[in-house]
Amino acid sequence: MLKKTLVFLCFIIFCNAFSDNNHFKSGVSFFKSRDYQKAIENLQKALGQNSSEIVAHYYLGTSFFHLKKNSEAAFHLNYYLSNTELKDASLFRESLNNLFAAYRAEKEWDNIIKAGKTLSQRIEGIKAFARFDPMIKNAMANACISKGNNLYWEKNYTEAKNCFGEALILNPQSNNILERLGMVNFFLGLYEETEKNLTAYLESNVKSWRAISSSAYYLSKITENTSPLAEKIKAKNSLAADILNIYSLFKNGFYDKGFEAAVKAEKEQNTNGDIVMDIINRMQRETDEPEELFIRYIKNYPLSSQVNWMSRRILVLAKNKDKTDEMKAELEKSLKTIIEEVPENRKAEYEMLLMEIRFDSPPEETEEFLMEKIESYLAFASKYPGSEAAKKVLFESAMIYANRLENDVKAAEILKQLEEKENYRNAAVELAKIYSRRKDYDKAIVLLRKIIAEQPQNENVKMMLGESLLNSGDCDEGIKILRELESGTKNQHMRNSLENTLDSYTEIYPKIETGTADFVYIEATRSEIYFSTSADMDRNSPALGQEMFSVSVYPFSMEKNFLPFTLEIFSKNRPSITEPYAVYETRGENAYAARWQSETVACQDRWRHKNPFSMIYPWKETSPENMQIRRNCTVGENELTAEIEILLPSEGWDININCPSYSVKKEGISPAPDASGSSFVLYRNRGGEMGIRISYPKRLDIAGYYPEVVLKKKSITENRIIKTESGAMVSEDFSLQTEKIIETVVLAEVMEKKSAWLKRLTGDEKH
Repeated sequence: MLKKTLVFLCFIIFCNAFSDNNHFKSGVSFFKSRDYQKAIENLQKALGQNSSEIVAHYYLGTSFFHLKKNSEAAFHLNYYLSNTELKDASLFRESLNNLFAAYRAEKEWDNIIKAGKTLSQRIEGIKAFARFDPMIKNAMANACISKGNNLYWEKNYTEAKNCFGEALILNPQSNNILERLGMVNFFLGLYEETEKNLTAYLESNVKSWRAISSSAYYLSKITENTSPLAEKIKAKNSLAADILNIYSLFKNGFYDKGFEAAVKAEKEQNTNGDIVMDIINRMQRETDEPEELFIRYIKNYPLSSQVNWMSRRILVLAKNKDKTDEMKAELEKSLKTIIEEVPENRKAEYEMLLMEIRFDSPPEETEEFLMEKIESYLAFASKYPGSEAAKKVLFESAMIYANRLENDVKAAEILKQLEEKENYRNAAVELAKIYSRRKDYDKAIVLLRKIIAEQPQNENVKMMLGESLLNSGDCDEGIKILRELESGTKNQHMRNSLENTLDSYTEIYPKIETGTADFVYIEATRSEIYFSTSADMDRNSPALGQEMFSVSVYPFSMEKNFLPFTLEIFSKNRPSITEPYAVYETRGENAYAARWQSETVACQDRWRHKNPFSMIYPWKETSPENMQIRRNCTVGENELTAEIEILLPSEGWDININCPSYSVKKEGISPAPDASGSSFVLYRNRGGEMGIRISYPKRLDIAGYYPEVVLKKKSITENRIIKTESGAMVSEDFSLQTEKIIETVVLAEVMEKKSAWLKRLTGDEKH
């Protein structure tokens, strides 16, 4: 019996081992065919049943590495390298490379250093693996440098120095570390060490002139005269000696000698002014007359791409020192000399620069000055037709005509030429703006459609097209374009602008059965707005409330006739103002009326621009039942946080939070608002309890600020159809008189006022 049991157990062990072996073999097979995901699945099963298979960690780690799962790759590769018998050098080398690459991908510099130390000790004294020690130390040195660079940019110079020092011990042949050490020693104020490090770096025969210039700059900051240092390293690195010498000459005001040395060095390096440009950029703030360096640069390197920028920089510097006229004259003189010498294909570029300097920053932009500028630009364009410079000055001339001289006709003539040729700088868009401004909407629409066909993603042009269509009377397509743009744009400023535009149109098309094509639609609106004035308002606290009564008139006609009308609004309470302004008169005790005369064109479709006449009543204190607003503003280290709790008695409220009157960048707004601008945050159709949080950058002038909260409620009644037999319509609240008979009037009343408040009770009762 015992014999049978032993045989059975051996059979079970054999089967498990066979199964393990199958998973391992399958994993290796998938690995070789580069199906790394299936390789991982099989190898993990093999390890789960037989964790002693060390080489499986190599295959697993390498598979994870190829799938860019660096953390898993590092775990298995580290395990393999730390536990495998040191026999297979090729697998060891590949695992080592992949391990360091995985750590580098995740920027885990400390892990590279830690693993490197462990593995360096492990292979010590083993001849076949000793050749990997330089590779390990180089990886550790690079990790120390990367860690040191991070600390350097964080201005943790002491720790950065430790890292660079350790890197130099690991890889004493890496001269680049000397440059990093010199930099941190400079910022630590250790100038003797700085000079030692940077001098050794320059003596290492470094070839990069940019790296040399950086080291030479810091040497020039700690040494009054770098000429002796330049002489010392001249035999080992002549370029470094030349650059050090240029810094010394510039620093001590020997500009001509400095440029003489620079021209020689640039010629040898074939850099055409790049070296001296770098030197000037580094030290311009440390010299009393940087404009002198710039003007000499232009004279010595007239064909450099930096001449244009440098000329403008000279004018800015000279202006700050009241030397504008003097430097302008010298610049113009230099450029005239250059124009005579440069190749023909460069003359337009320099003549244009000369012209721009001539017209730069005039004492006063008079009409005579602008016309003189345009004449010069047009003469230049005639001299160099077809050049990029000619197109630029033509476009700028058009913009001066349009925006400064208000001469749209001349601007349009120039822009039309540019649009027909190559549409330079979107000349078509500027031309369409002019057409719209002159109310030539048909031309604007044709042009805008052409632009959209070429630039279908241009949202600004789509907005212009939609607005032009509205202005031309084609409201259906205009509204459709603007609605699609509103729903698709990610530009919050554009969305806000579109909301304002679209809010001024109505989509209501009353259903009537009168059989007539002409009728008048009237929208009468009552509103009551609440404005909280206290930082913490409970249900019994007074708020400011204001009433408003508005009437809008929309005539509909297939013939699009003009409708002259007179509108009167009656009131039992004395209003404070009307919009637009009108004189209201007393009609007896507690009876007031305001009269508004206007003329508007009827339309044949459902879109109609709103044109309301409003009677506004004074603010008054009121205690809206169950409305609560609590605000808490806290000032942190870098921001001011406003937390607002609101309890509203029902749904359907618009909540408008007014921010400071000046522009303040808001962030971290929660919940996300329906609309937000620099001075407001808006939530639509909300109600019940609501918590709002807004963060502002810390500013002393808003430290005690509590955002204003404005609340509006809206409920809409059904349309009422009123038949009239004359040109007058009278209701309890207003009257409408017209010069012709109105057959049908559709009246819609919109009520924005306090509804039946939902009471909030105490104890166990719910609100």
